[in-house]
Amino acid sequence: MRKLTLNRRHREWLFGYVFIGIWVLGFFVFTLYPIVQSMVFSTKDVRISSSGLEIIKDLGFTNFQNAFTYIYFIEALWKYISNTLITIPAIVVFSIVIGLLLNQKIKLRGIFRTIYFLPVIISSGPVLTKISGEGAMTIPSLDTNGFIGLLQNNLPVLLADGIAALFSKIVLIMWFTGVPVIIVIAGLQKIDKAIYEAASIDGASIWESFWKITLPSIKPLINIIIVFSIVNISVFSSNEIMLIIDQRKLTQYGLANAFSWIYFTVTMVLLMGFLGILNLNLSIFRKKRVSRQVRT
Repeated sequence: MRKLTLNRRHREWLFGYVFIGIWVLGFFVFTLYPIVQSMVFSTKDVRISSSGLEIIKDLGFTNFQNAFTYIYFIEALWKYISNTLITIPAIVVFSIVIGLLLNQKIKLRGIFRTIYFLPVIISSGPVLTKISGEGAMTIPSLDTNGFIGLLQNNLPVLLADGIAALFSKIVLIMWFTGVPVIIVIAGLQKIDKAIYEAASIDGASIWESFWKITLPSIKPLINIIIVFSIVNISVFSSNEIMLIIDQRKLTQYGLANAFSWIYFTVTMVLLMGFLGILNLNLSIFRKKRVSRQVRT
């Protein structure tokens, strides 16, 4: 009988498929069926009875049409979109800046990293919701000292409102950067220091090294940060949309499923939009850099 032998490449493939297969099996068993069932329920009049879920009748796309006439859901959805458009870029920027600072060779660096990450460990969703409800996630001095009014008097309305909304959530944004900062630090530590030394010898400044070495090197990690942050914000315990869905499913289960699919679609559009803009800007930047090198 001929003995089956695998080369290194095939063994790596086999181990990879084995590890992926565990997730794929779990997805098909525990996730795919509820997803399909939710889509079906979104087109039905479904009620929760003592015997379980009961389908009353087929409604087609009526639940989706009714969802856009539900004023509280639309207001919460628009608030979620505007908050995400403000929060995600801020999280990415703060994560990179703080990651660069905490990656420097300074005394007590490990303690500073632990202190910054500590709120992520000790605070659950309900705790953070309670803290936010008490007003601890804002900086009152910005408003009392006239900072917000100064912005509104000297900047266009749209820009002033965006900056004011950013500062009103500044503590919450910093709170959400705990995990992304760790991701950035891990990426920075993987960059070969010899590259920076060679760039310095060639006369590159710190700013040029950041744009031409650091940022392109951690770009895949920025994609991960965007995905993680959007998902984290979308399933946050104090999310108004999640609360509306939970309340509505008790009486109109089909409508609640329609809410969920609309929410999922909006979240995916935002996610693809951020990833598309990021990758488009970085590809344009690389093309400009190559064109400058060709001219020189």
